[in-house]
Amino acid sequence: MPADQLDRSVIPVSFDERAQHQLERGSVVQVVGQIGEGRVSVLWALARAITAQQEWVAVVDTDQSGKPSPHRFAAAGQSPSWGWVAAAEAGVALDRVALVRHVTPSAWPTVIDMICSGITMVIGSVPSDVSPSVARRLENRVREQKAILVVDEGWKGRVGQRFTASGTRWEGLGPGTGLLRQRTLKVEVADRHRRSESVVFAHAS
Repeated sequence: MPADQLDRSVIPVSFDERAQHQLERGSVVQVVGQIGEGRVSVLWALARAITAQQEWVAVVDTDQSGKPSPHRFAAAGQSPSWGWVAAAEAGVALDRVALVRHVTPSAWPTVIDMICSGITMVIGSVPSDVSPSVARRLENRVREQKAILVVDEGWKGRVGQRFTASGTRWEGLGPGTGLLRQRTLKVEVADRHRRSESVVFAHAS
């Protein structure tokens, strides 16, 4: 398709050759799931779609009382453990990812508001004191700026899409033998029209 005919309001997301989706500019996207179920892999798949368009992603790292706090997006441990090696292996162009460190919960809405004006995708775990009214204000800001805000289960507002990491399986190991070949992830994808589908995609080990 000629470049002047492309739909600039959406960004294509490819989990693999069989699982094609779109992210809508000006929307809030939620990524949820239990730790270890693959939600960080989903997160990086979304970020890869943005950097593939030569656009920018910002990761907002919440800080409480001067210490990085555990966040729901992390694979494990403290918030610096975002898994940058895994991000690069997933195809994210790290030279187009900005890490915003030590953002206090009280400053989080202001920081999100500011970043949305210049960066396509903003990723951040939502502090517990972000109210529904603040969420609505940020929704409006995201929509005005044609940005994409990626949040976790702490979000108290509306979402355009929800990606739920619901299972993971390693393949290649037998009883006492073998090598890990790939990790298969199951993701439930739902949009604001309540349409839902299940996606299974694989990452090579």
